[in-house]
Amino acid sequence: MRILVFLLVLILASCGSSTTNVGSADSLTENANEIVLSAGSITTMSCKLNVANGYEVYLPASLDDTSRYPVLFFFSPDGNGKVPVEKYKELADKWEFILVGSNFTKNGMDAKLAMSGANDLVTDVKNRFNIDGARVYLSGFSGGARVAGGLAL
Repeated sequence: MRILVFLLVLILASCGSSTTNVGSADSLTENANEIVLSAGSITTMSCKLNVANGYEVYLPASLDDTSRYPVLFFFSPDGNGKVPVEKYKELADKWEFILVGSNFTKNGMDAKLAMSGANDLVTDVKNRFNIDGARVYLSGFSGGARVAGGLAL
């Protein structure tokens, strides 16, 4: 069985310092925000550069600190990132994907604000997790598809 550990990337873009400690083989704590991440569970996060820009993240149960993982971003029309992440977490375990669902972008939002928030989200996830940069996927429902398409461009 693989060790269930994941990494936060060393690049921390914030005012002041932030430290990261590994609490156990299957969790990681970010002291500045008191966030405990565990492989195999959904965690609510905020982007470091804009704490109003929140998201849900699911780390596959088999996550280890020696591998890079593909990531699938979801953008929903109602800004509820937990719905798609919850729906696809079993597939994420099977195929070893990290899932991220935006809680920020939603229908009716100013297009520039939505794109800026989506870009901040992708940057935050790439900086925090061990992502395979060649395997970043975007998905959206309704207005979220416009955000995903805009990011792809």
